[in-house]
Amino acid sequence: VNMLQLTIDLLDSAADLALIRGSHGFSLKSFEVFQPAWILIMSILWVSLKQTLGRFTNNSGRIVGLIHAISMVIIGTPVLFLLGAKSFAYSDMFDSFTTNYASIQISCNVMCYTSVGYFLMDSYFLVHRAYLKHHIGAIVVWLVAASHHDTSLVHGAIVIALFEIGAILVQLSKVFSKFLWFRFMVCIGYTGTRVSLAWYYGFIFYTCLQLFHECSLFIQVSYIPAFASLLFLLSLNAKWTYLQWRALYKICLSDTPAMDFYSYHQKIIG
Repeated sequence: VNMLQLTIDLLDSAADLALIRGSHGFSLKSFEVFQPAWILIMSILWVSLKQTLGRFTNNSGRIVGLIHAISMVIIGTPVLFLLGAKSFAYSDMFDSFTTNYASIQISCNVMCYTSVGYFLMDSYFLVHRAYLKHHIGAIVVWLVAASHHDTSLVHGAIVIALFEIGAILVQLSKVFSKFLWFRFMVCIGYTGTRVSLAWYYGFIFYTCLQLFHECSLFIQVSYIPAFASLLFLLSLNAKWTYLQWRALYKICLSDTPAMDFYSYHQKIIG
């Protein structure tokens, strides 16, 4: 009861800090502007969820992690489909982006609050400290995207959604890890997410070209390391995808036991 009351008090204080209370009450309009205090609110909610689940299972960390991944997909993929409401041609997506910018920005801000709040919470409870670099990196990338160009957070949200679909497939691979047909389906899905990422990187470049003349010199220069990082990630994911297909091919040619998709994925990503 004391824990519940403490959580309520913290949420109440954080809500005041986020300026969501005013003479007209709560409004979704407040989400159009990035407000870091919402990160604190989401972090408190994630802690509360983990502590509650911990009363019923020892795998609360994995469950919360899966909830985070699913929430990223649930929030991020509708944004992608909204961009492609007319068609998935880059020009039509850009028109949809400019037309629906306000609603898209609301969704992406919420996604950022949810994800950064999760990584802050999980960084405290981490058992495997090797993941701490990943968490810190994710937090930094989210916050940089939120303070960069107006398009950066939107692109980041969709890219994260596509990455998390792949992450969910990796987790699902453990369900029927001994069946080759299921591993084949996971490889197809995983490859699909990486092809989708490469395609969306093209849209990021297209958007950059359309708005480049409006950007400040600092933003223009910052796109150089940004695109270099995207190309590095693309090559890295292409390598991981190739290795998974090669491993599946070797398994089909041999009757000896081999490492399952999940275990091999953990090995190749380090």
